[in-house]
Amino acid sequence: MGDDFTSSQAAREKLEVVPHAVYSVAWFWVRYKKLISYSDSDDFIYCTAVVNGAYNGYNHRLSMLNRAIELLEMEGHLKKNQNGAYLFEDSAVYNNARYSFAWGLWHDPGSNKTGVTKGTDKAVAGYRRFLQIDTGNPSSNRKWYGLGQHTAQWYRDYARNRITALGSTL
Repeated sequence: MGDDFTSSQAAREKLEVVPHAVYSVAWFWVRYKKLISYSDSDDFIYCTAVVNGAYNGYNHRLSMLNRAIELLEMEGHLKKNQNGAYLFEDSAVYNNARYSFAWGLWHDPGSNKTGVTKGTDKAVAGYRRFLQIDTGNPSSNRKWYGLGQHTAQWYRDYARNRITALGSTL
């Protein structure tokens, strides 16, 4: 844009007002996170995971989205929203190992993650999907979601152990 947004507090404050506030959000969504095709396909779960790193505040964002849909009378234009909810299996996160693991972790009644309604079935679905698609080197290190830095194998074992602890089978 040819404007200075970094050299001073006054320069940074330009990003807080129109038109730059709108431009910066558009840049973040379209260029930096590359979410336009996902939002066009109504993939709320994927957009949430990418923007927020996982599912912190998921229920609140979903309620705000559903309220906006209602106020704007957009119900007939939705692709994946089913009576105010989105299905894990319909989202691009279903084919992403890290976000599938996170889906399990956030929904896991035994985890301290907040922002979603806990549920054994959703937790198990996330963990199972992670185990199905994770192809990372077992000895490579990961540092996911506050669980500490461990090998990929440790995360696989964690998912298996949580599935068992939740009363399901692999």
